[in-house]
Amino acid sequence: MAILVDFGAPDVSVPAAEPAGRGYAGRHSTGNGAGRAKATPVRTAIDHEHLARYTLGNHDLEIEVLELFAGEAPRTLARLRAAAEADVVPPRDWQLASHTLKGSARAVGAWKVASAAEAAERDSLDERNSLLAHIESLEEAVGEVTRYIVGLKQTAKSHD
Repeated sequence: MAILVDFGAPDVSVPAAEPAGRGYAGRHSTGNGAGRAKATPVRTAIDHEHLARYTLGNHDLEIEVLELFAGEAPRTLARLRAAAEADVVPPRDWQLASHTLKGSARAVGAWKVASAAEAAERDSLDERNSLLAHIESLEEAVGEVTRYIVGLKQTAKSHD
């Protein structure tokens, strides 16, 4: 049996790529929403507050979900690269892979990856150099998240 949890609409007052005042790295707002517009963005690869809501605060599940993301993201990037390097870019393949990456990044709170994937998804597919630039941007963002996840796992092991 699957249980679906609706966490409500995202806070549109905070840009998706740079959520302000969120994450384990520290809260820079008052916590009650006041001052949020003036909050200093936390620049971590993963929005832990979002991820904790998504996993209902289960830290082991957070790590598991992050590991799944880190394992699947490179395969999705490979599909994007294959689509971009094809003689004729298959629009369905490009759209599906970028949409998939956007959704999984949003699920774990990897806002930089989600933003880059959304930009790739919206691209007209007319210019191969543009597609390759999207892939480069996505590879950089996914790499940052992957390194961050490895660091989290190492930190968790050192505390065991």
